[in-house]
Formats: sequence, structure tokens, C-alpha cells
Amino acid sequence: MGVILDLVASMAVRGAIVYIVLTMNISLNQLLYEKAQYAIVKQNTATVADILRNDFRALGYGVSGVTPFLIADTSRVKFIGDLDDNAIIDTVEYYLGPVSEMISTPNPDDRILYRKRNSGTPFDCGHGVTRLSLEYFDTNGSTTSTLSEIRALSIKIVMQGATQINVYYPTSIWETFLIPSNI
Repeated sequence: MGVILDLVASMAVRGAIVYIVLTMNISLNQLLYEKAQYAIVKQNTATVADILRNDFRALGYGVSGVTPFLIADTSRVKFIGDLDDNAIIDTVEYYLGPVSEMISTPNPDDRILYRKRNSGTPFDCGHGVTRLSLEYFDTNGSTTSTLSEIRALSIKIVMQGATQINVYYPTSIWETFLIPSNI
């Protein structure tokens, strides 16, 4: 009888060990998935930030006697400048597309950030943008909406993943304050 109890106890301990190992494996896989989703959102945000930084560096470059801003809205901006230093003035516009374009993703708030250069087709420079906030400042640091008075701007982008993890979407925020040297 003692041998049978030893075998039953041995099987129970082995079963508990297998259960612990499987649970740990599932937990690690879930954690890796979550970390990968966060990394993807952060990388997408960094890519969009690099594109914006490069374009805004050329804001007003090669333009004199005229304001470089054509549109300066809270979620849309259009400006001129010589982007590739070839003595040809380029027009660049950033704006968010409608939510309906991203209806195939589970996230109800994600959108596409478009970049349009000159009269070309708008370029999709970022998926998953849930908010684009632009604020403009004059020489005194006060907010302004007058195109000719703009001397600095604040940009804030909030990006989220397309799929939900637990009860939230992985989120990344990029915010910067720019004082372009050419305006």
C-alpha cells in the first residue's frame, strides 16, 4: 500500500511541476508579445519623428520676404522651404486622414499621418497616429494663429498599436518644441 501512495504522490508532484513549467512558458510568451508590440509602436513613433524633424529643419530655408507657413492649424500644417538644397522651393503638408481609413484595425482611434510634398500624391508616413497636436508661438513665446507671426512651434504625436493588450493599446508619445532657424 505504501508503494502505491508513493507512486500517486510522485505523479502528483510531477503533474504540478509540468503545470508550473507550462504556465511559466505561457506567461513568458505573453510578456514577449507585449514587449514586441510596445517596441513596434516606439519604432514607428521614432520613424515619424525623424521624418518630421528633417522636414521642419528646412522650414523657410531659401525663402525670403514671405511667410513660410501656408496653413497652421492645430492638426494640420503646410509650409514652404528648400528641402533638398537644390534652389527649388518645396511645399510640404502634414495632416491626419479620417478614422474610417483604419477601420480594419481593432483600435477605433488610429489614423494615418499623411505627408504631401509639392503636388505629389500624399505619402503615408505613419500608421497608428491617434493624435497630432500643433501649437504655434510668436517671438514673445505667446501662442498665435497669425501665419506671419509664427517663430516657433510645438508638435505632439500620440501613436497607439493596432491591437489591444489586456485592456489598453500600447502607446508612445513624441513631443518637441522647434525654433526653426530660417524663419
